[in-house]
Amino acid sequence: MNSREDHERDAVVPVSREPRSAEQDVLHLRREVDELRRALRTRPMIDVALGMVMATEGCSLEEAWLIMVHSSQRTNTKLHTLALRLTDSSASPISASLSALPPTAVTAYQRHARVWAKRGSRS
Repeated sequence: MNSREDHERDAVVPVSREPRSAEQDVLHLRREVDELRRALRTRPMIDVALGMVMATEGCSLEEAWLIMVHSSQRTNTKLHTLALRLTDSSASPISASLSALPPTAVTAYQRHARVWAKRGSRS
């Protein structure tokens, strides 16, 4: 499984060694800036959602990250969208926050949370 650091490293746009025109360089840099701006906008929301998962499930940051990533992948939901839905009702208990998610995302979240809970009880 990919750790949080692996996921972030893989999100970096690879640098091409082929010669490019100035116009291609500008387009590449604009795309990179757009991606970085989006990451800066969504990162705090993802961090809050991770904290919610950690508090609810009593798991580590790494375990919360894996729960969120697995839930995102299983439901074909962008991670920042899943985090937004979890944090939208952050003043409510997590069960109320889960009601804002599509049923498949809730099921995936609950499944992964149970797996991590079982792993923790074996330690």
